[in-house]
Amino acid sequence: MTAEELKEYFPDVKESDYDYVLNNFRLRTDYSVIHLHYVGDGVRVRNPKGNTLCCGMFSHWGGEMLDLSCFDTSGVITMEDMFSKCYNLQTLDLCLHQHSMTKF
Repeated sequence: MTAEELKEYFPDVKESDYDYVLNNFRLRTDYSVIHLHYVGDGVRVRNPKGNTLCCGMFSHWGGEMLDLSCFDTSGVITMEDMFSKCYNLQTLDLCLHQHSMTKF
């Protein structure tokens, strides 16, 4: 994924987060929906500032633990299949999880 693709498909993601996104996410298409797919190491994972679409974000992730204590979902509108097929996932750290505005 390039910065240009990121800007085109996710115009609400803040430019200040581009380096983080480009190093930890790839573009993925499921059912004609383009979304960010996490490929990082699972440590101190955060939702890119301005991202509202978390569907399938961690699907097929192979690690055993995800630290989502810095993951702010206050502006997220969908989390469908967010952890789909994470067969090895055993622990989710949600200690400081911000979700006050999230619609479930």
